[in-house]
Amino acid sequence: MLEAFFAASLAVSLLGLPVVAGAANPARAQGRVVWTNDTVAALHGSVSFFTVSASQPAEAESAPAYVKEFDPEWYRARLAPLREELDELAAHSARLRAFLANPRDRAEPGLDLSRPSGGFSPENQLEQLARRRAVLEQEISEVEDQARRFAIAPGWLR
Repeated sequence: MLEAFFAASLAVSLLGLPVVAGAANPARAQGRVVWTNDTVAALHGSVSFFTVSASQPAEAESAPAYVKEFDPEWYRARLAPLREELDELAAHSARLRAFLANPRDRAEPGLDLSRPSGGFSPENQLEQLARRRAVLEQEISEVEDQARRFAIAPGWLR
């Protein structure tokens, strides 16, 4: 805006357009220039500040490049499998806790030797699930922090 004003004032001084001064134009007497349609029309033929030359493409014509860091969908796509795995871990640990609360309440009596066992007790499995949950929560936190750095609101990630 300020550049246009300076360019216009320079054009007025170089082209020698008539400017009425004195009592008839109090704004000019105070050091201000009042632009009228006639003044702008006189400038339009010789000076143009609002058009883009043919050698330079207009900004509106060239589409901005896609930056994935500014796209909330990209963050949601990264968070979806992490949150899904976190839900699966929560369900599995709930089943293990229910088993530990009352081991006699199982649907199958006895020990099924045909199923492979990991060699882990339910307590060990709960510890491993807790470690994996901590890792997943850390990964989710890192993705959310990155989104926050690129001005993505937390509500957009859900």
